[in-house]
Amino acid sequence: MIQSLRRGKLKYVLGQVKYVDVFFQLWSRYGFRRAWKFLLMKLFVKEGEGALGVLFRLGEYILTPLGKTHWLCRYPRQIEIEVTNVCDKKCILCEHTYWEEPARHLKYDEFLKIIDQFPDLLWVNMTGEGDSFLNPDYIRMLSTLKDRDVPVYLVDSFNRLTPDKANALLDMGIDGIHISFDGATKETYEKVKVGCNYEQTIQNIRYLLAARGNRPFPEICFRYVITTFNVNEMPDFIDMIYREFGEYNIGHIEFVGLLYFPETKQYFVDRVPDEIIDEVYKRGEKYGYTVRLAHPGAALPSRRHCTAWSEPYFMMGGYVLSCCAVLMSNRRPALRSLAYGNINDKPFRDIWNSRRYRWVRENVNKEDSPMPHMCRGCRAYEDPCGES
Repeated sequence: MIQSLRRGKLKYVLGQVKYVDVFFQLWSRYGFRRAWKFLLMKLFVKEGEGALGVLFRLGEYILTPLGKTHWLCRYPRQIEIEVTNVCDKKCILCEHTYWEEPARHLKYDEFLKIIDQFPDLLWVNMTGEGDSFLNPDYIRMLSTLKDRDVPVYLVDSFNRLTPDKANALLDMGIDGIHISFDGATKETYEKVKVGCNYEQTIQNIRYLLAARGNRPFPEICFRYVITTFNVNEMPDFIDMIYREFGEYNIGHIEFVGLLYFPETKQYFVDRVPDEIIDEVYKRGEKYGYTVRLAHPGAALPSRRHCTAWSEPYFMMGGYVLSCCAVLMSNRRPALRSLAYGNINDKPFRDIWNSRRYRWVRENVNKEDSPMPHMCRGCRAYEDPCGES
């Protein structure tokens, strides 16, 4: 069962009205085409940072009972690309700390080879199992997507964000940034994010927010992964955000459960105490912040609700996975062997239309159908094989 903060849900829904202003500001600053794509993203993209998927959810509501959920996506309009698996940190929650993978960056020509095969992109997440800003082509990749008016979101610790890079993100018009920040104190933050500097990260975030000024984009949100180290600091994290960034506009504060694997299972919190949840909401309301929490517990939701398959993930080396939900499991060799194909070997459309990939899309939501091998060990939905 998923424990989630549902109080304030109406407030969250009503809060989406702010995107009307974002639409017109994008139109004024960058032209109608960029604003139109932003609107389409909010209407049709359900999964991922910044997504809302109003019409997609309506289609899901109609088609799921009919067993035709796969009709929702004839060809992907949202993708995730792993831009690097190079990292100079040893965060205790990350599989990167525990693997022995060869380290490399995605090259710019490899990046182009991917995005050129998706003419109607509405959303791209440019993040990997590493520090994206270490890739010397990262800013150029982001800029290329924005030149094509594609909505772009990224997740980062911001420990390596320099003023030059922050200004580049602002100038190109990045749509949204989720800042990974897993502690309310310096001690906890640096214990979890080994190699990150608390003061430097605060300084980097403050610079970006100040440079952004009154513009509504990029939307800056905070993501806090709940662990045994920091579960008691959740309310204090709201205080910390206000103390450090209270003068700036913040999108929302998001608390998420740990996607654990054997090496990190001891840090998993099965259930957040109700008194902590109450206090998180109380402090969020005190400062006017939108707070969201989705915390996987002992059981996960039924796979009949899964639509993550509509958002393919390109793992380093060109391997095509169903989505990002099978990642952070520290089994990358297995994922490579289970990949639907490699975009360096054949066009994505051929991979997408392959017999195996089509079977997965047609059957992954059917509870009476075998669980696809790629999806076993899913981090987001129920795995009847017991591998999640």
